[in-house]
Amino acid sequence: MASIKDRLGDLIENNPTLKGDLSELKELKLRFRDLLNSEKLRTFMRKLAAFLVAVRDIYCKETGETEEQLIDAAAEYLDKKIELPIYLEPFDALAFKLVLRSLMDAIEKMAETQTMVAMMRGDLQITYA
Repeated sequence: MASIKDRLGDLIENNPTLKGDLSELKELKLRFRDLLNSEKLRTFMRKLAAFLVAVRDIYCKETGETEEQLIDAAAEYLDKKIELPIYLEPFDALAFKLVLRSLMDAIEKMAETQTMVAMMRGDLQITYA
């Protein structure tokens, strides 16, 4: 079975909830102030964190990979897909890790996000069937 690092890009790009948002973000040339003010980026990161919780609960549980490996793989994927200003490039993977870890923790504690996580788990189970 492929590692999460090898598989995560396909899972993200084939997820109907994330697909459109990711396409829009790839086209943007984000500036520093956009990072703080972009509703598209905030929405995508929340959805991605919910997706990662679902992936962790299904895929990582099955393969024995850790949440840390999942977050590392997601940060590396985002580093390749989302272009940040050149002066932020050395720090973007670390920033993505911190944001994703924080959002994943928050999502698990927020009741209203559980529906989104459940839907994504359903999508993933169909993918693995």
